[in-house]
Formats: sequence, structure tokens, C-alpha cells
Amino acid sequence: MKRTQKLAAAITVMTAIPLVGLALAMPANAAPADLLEAVGVPATGLCTDVVAPAANLAGVANGSWSKSWGVWISPTLGGPVCVRTLWYNNSTQLWDRR
Repeated sequence: MKRTQKLAAAITVMTAIPLVGLALAMPANAAPADLLEAVGVPATGLCTDVVAPAANLAGVANGSWSKSWGVWISPTLGGPVCVRTLWYNNSTQLWDRR
């Protein structure tokens, strides 16, 4: 077996093992992990003024944004960002804001 084939086989085994363990450890009705959404602070400087439909991947209404700090907004310095946490409600089968 060539070295690349051995490496591919090893990667396949290593990635399959955690998935099996994860599937066995989680109940069937477990909710997905919370999501953190983050956007740049609007020109007003207020997170209450955030309107970012493109950032909202879960279909949740706008709102519940608060100010935080993110390195990604300016790779050398970081800067203020607006963030919010979304959680999945198993009862309604919808995402909601925290």
C-alpha cells in the first residue's frame, strides 16, 4: 500500500471514530448547539441599529444584539462588533434569540 493510501485510510478511520462516539452519546431529540452570530458595529455605534439579514442564517427576527470585541473585524487590531446567541427550541422546531 502506498504512503498516500495509508494516510487516506488512517484519516478515514480517525474521522469515523469520533462520529460514532458522538452519535451514541447524543440522544435522538438533542438540540443543536447554540449559534453565535457576529457583525460589524453600524455607523451609529449602536448594536440596537444592526440590520443584518445576510448574517442571519437561522431565520430569526432581528434584535438582541450586544457589543463585544472581535479580532476578525480588523486582523491586526481587532475592534468592536455586535453579537447575539441563537438557540434551537426543540418544542417549536425553530431557532430563537437568547
